Order: sequence, then structure tokens, then C-alpha cells
Amino acid sequence: MVVEAPDSTLIARMLDGDLSALGPLHERYFALVVRVAGYTGLDRHDAEDVAQDVFLKLPELAPRYDGHESARSWVLGVAWRMASDRRRSVSRRHRAMVERLTDDHCEPALNPEEQAVSNERCAALLSEIDRLPRRTRSAFVLVAVCELSCAEAASALDIPVATVWTRLHRARQKLLAWVGVDEVADGGRSTAGR
Repeated sequence: MVVEAPDSTLIARMLDGDLSALGPLHERYFALVVRVAGYTGLDRHDAEDVAQDVFLKLPELAPRYDGHESARSWVLGVAWRMASDRRRSVSRRHRAMVERLTDDHCEPALNPEEQAVSNERCAALLSEIDRLPRRTRSAFVLVAVCELSCAEAASALDIPVATVWTRLHRARQKLLAWVGVDEVADGGRSTAGR
């Protein structure tokens, strides 16, 4: 049985000039980096380009690594920032995000009419997510979509955990208001819009 080196060991090797340590990191995180880049609004091609750029940039950024055994949140933070920068220069942003959400998050409908309605709802939801302020959206996507813990998202975004919680709360409030759900203070129950 082959025991894989922890991320911290691989990054230490990169700091010593061993670029072969990038290979295992690439294998572990490439697909997730592409996914994160896609959630910033990049189409698949641009997301894959950013992912390649992320791994080319890691040796240069390795001195900033926080030393945790897992580099997941650090790599995703680098990916989010680089993809956000790229997104600003891509004119196809909205169409790519609609395609990404429709492909990844909508269950297939039973017939074409139901599929059309489902796609329309997904596109509308994505549009609402896209309207969130950039900082709020980044916390929401990393936690709710990419399933990072709030601590990991805080590390990825280089912000306090409390700030992540605040941004998640704001995103949740705005999205609940959009779907017509008001939170009820007692017990966290929700009721349909009144």
C-alpha cells in the first residue's frame, strides 16, 4: 500500500525547489479548482485554464501557505481569487453560469416542458446568486456550493470566520426573500411568503 504524502509535506518540498510535488496536489485538487472557477462565472474552457494557472502559481505562493496538513482551503482561495480576476475580463459570464448551474444542480425533469421550467428556475436562481455582492457571493459559493467549512472558507478568503458567517447570513436572507420565504424567529422555521 502506497502512503500519500500530506499536503504540508508536498508544499515543503515545493519550497525546497522540488516541483514534482505539484503532481500529487494537481491530482487531488484539479477537479475541485475547475469547479470553483466555474462558479465564479467562467465557462468550462476558461475554468480549466484558470485551474492550470493556479497550479503554475502555487510554487511562487508556497511561502504564504499556513502550514495546515491539508492545503484544500489555501488552494481554493488561490483559485477563487484568480478565477474572479479572469471573470472580470470574460464577456460570456452570465451564459456560462446558467449552463454551469443547469448542468450541475438541476435534476432532470420527466418531460421537455418540465425540463424547460427547471432550467428556467435554475437560471433565475443563478441570476439571483450572481446579483449578490462579490464578497457575499464568494462566501456563499465556497460554503454552500463547494461544501467548505466556514473555517476553510475563511482561510481561503483570508477573512475572519465571523465574517464568513455574516456574509452567509446576508446571502441566505437575500435568497430566501427572492424565493418568497420569510424566516420565523421561533425555532428557525420558515413560512411561505405572505
